[in-house]
Parts: sequence; structure tokens; C-alpha cells
Amino acid sequence: MRHRRIFVGLLLLLAAGGALADGPSVNASHVWIREAPPGTEVMAGYLTLTNRTRHALALNGITSPDFGEVRLQNGTQAVKALTLPTHASVTLGAGGDHLVLMRPARTFHVGDFVTLTITFSDGSSLAILAPVRRNPPPS
Repeated sequence: MRHRRIFVGLLLLLAAGGALADGPSVNASHVWIREAPPGTEVMAGYLTLTNRTRHALALNGITSPDFGEVRLQNGTQAVKALTLPTHASVTLGAGGDHLVLMRPARTFHVGDFVTLTITFSDGSSLAILAPVRRNPPPS
């Protein structure tokens, strides 16, 4: 009986280790939030998302404890859905799709960090610390 419990325990550890080795389904890079003048109620965020899975994913939502609302937008139009193709990257940048962060909890300055959580259609989520900057990070 004892050997059976040890064997089952080892199987569970191996299964968990395999899941951890797969890593996150999406990676984020070139993440930053554009600094805004004091008193501004809206800021913009930019990043590149890379889908590391074998199936397309949809971005289901973005939240931040630092802002009352975060939405995906292109120009002045809200973007209802964003698909991340299999093994591909999608860039949210100036002049295209980007994040709009509304009603900040406080004033953010260069060097501060904003917490973002992005959820995807496979049930995974990605927590990000986005630096506040004046200019994009170097490529």
C-alpha cells in the first residue's frame, strides 16, 4: 500500500513537472505605457504578444488594479476581439491596435510600473509589470 502511494505521488509530480515545462501559452515583450501629463485620465499601452501554442487564441480581457478600465482600441474605435495566430506574434503599437488605460488610481511617472493581467481563450492569463516611459524601449 505504501509503495502504491509513493508511485502515485511520483506520477503526479511528473505530470506537474511536464505541465510546468510547457511554459506560458503567451509571452509579452516590448511592454510599455506612455507617460501622460499630470491630471490626464487616459494613458496608452503598447506590447507584443507571442502565442506559443499549437492553436489560435483570443484575447478575452485585460484588467489592471491601477486603472478603472482597460480596453483594446484602434484609433478611436474599440476593438471587440483580438486573435493570436498559432506560433505568431501580434504587436499592439502606436498607430494601430493598442491598450487604452482609463481612470488611473494615481498619477504615473517615468520609472513607475503598471500591473496588467491579460486573459486568453484557453483559460490562461498573463500578469505583466509594464514600465511607464516617455519613448518606446529599444528594439
